[in-house]
Amino acid sequence: METTEIIISKANAIRFANRNSDDPFEALLSCEESYASKQAGYHEQIWFDGDNILLQIKAGLTATVVLTKYDEDLNDSVITADNVETYATFKVYEYLLDLKLDEYVYFVATSEASEWRSEWQRMIAEDTSMMLLQWTNLDDSSNTFESDYLTTLAIANVNYMRLDGEMVNYGLGSESTI
Repeated sequence: METTEIIISKANAIRFANRNSDDPFEALLSCEESYASKQAGYHEQIWFDGDNILLQIKAGLTATVVLTKYDEDLNDSVITADNVETYATFKVYEYLLDLKLDEYVYFVATSEASEWRSEWQRMIAEDTSMMLLQWTNLDDSSNTFESDYLTTLAIANVNYMRLDGEMVNYGLGSESTI
């Protein structure tokens, strides 16, 4: 990692694309991807009113990190970091995002050497048909996919996403052992 570069881990709850990457899987948003000449189309991430979303940005020691929120009319506002953890060779900027009901936004994170853009984010009233998926990793910060799960904010605000889904309980089939 260069000292002016930033990295936004895929382990974050909000998906970002690295606009400086030559790899199309890293540089494209979901709506920009195409497979077999078929465009993926519309995509957004859904959150419930009152959800607090933790975003971590790993940065080189001298990087100037700027996180900007854009609404659907392209009005922008700069978001201030809630916490910055400094290590020997990098820093971790933490943002606890609190979107408002019916807000429809995306984020752009920049430094001198990097630009990352998020998927569209929509805040809705609670929908009981959506399922909650949470994840964490308690390894030390050298082995956590560019995230730091051991900060005070990360322990209090586990990464998660909301998905359309249905929980199905399956019984045993014709075999009882595998």
